[in-house]
Amino acid sequence: EKNVGQADADFRYLARGKGYSMMLADARAVVALQDHGRSAAIEMAFVGAVRNPEITAEGELEGKANYITGSDPSQWRTDIATFERVRYRDLYPAIDLIYYGNQQELEFDLVVAPEALPNAIVIELRGADAIEIDNNGDLSIDAGGMKLVQRRPVAYQNIDGERRKVTAEYAMSEPEG
Repeated sequence: EKNVGQADADFRYLARGKGYSMMLADARAVVALQDHGRSAAIEMAFVGAVRNPEITAEGELEGKANYITGSDPSQWRTDIATFERVRYRDLYPAIDLIYYGNQQELEFDLVVAPEALPNAIVIELRGADAIEIDNNGDLSIDAGGMKLVQRRPVAYQNIDGERRKVTAEYAMSEPEG
């Protein structure tokens, strides 16, 4: 859903699911985890990305969101549009980022044009207690006693109308400085 005052102004769009919420800003996203009274936040920052990418919502859904809190109707936020996905156009040169829901989980795709440099993509995770790449190639992120899993990357090229798999995997490094 578009942020129309129901969250901090830094965030452009929001998504919510069972046990989490996700807030999307210009070149970063924050995942807030909640479980049995515990909470933690993990920030995913796209290092070296453009500062103010073009961000658009696509595929408006029928459902609307409403925030009616307090007794002052001027503070209520109602009839907020919801969408299938949010696209960051040219987050890196010739690389788009698309967030979307898939079977009750949030996912994202990086769409890399033929002339783009995929090595430009650097994601810094902040707020985690531990991060590891497990035996399946998934990125396992622990924070506040909870776990967030980013599935192993799936990459492919469309060649002559055929989808061909390309090897892709996470690589970890320590932050500089």
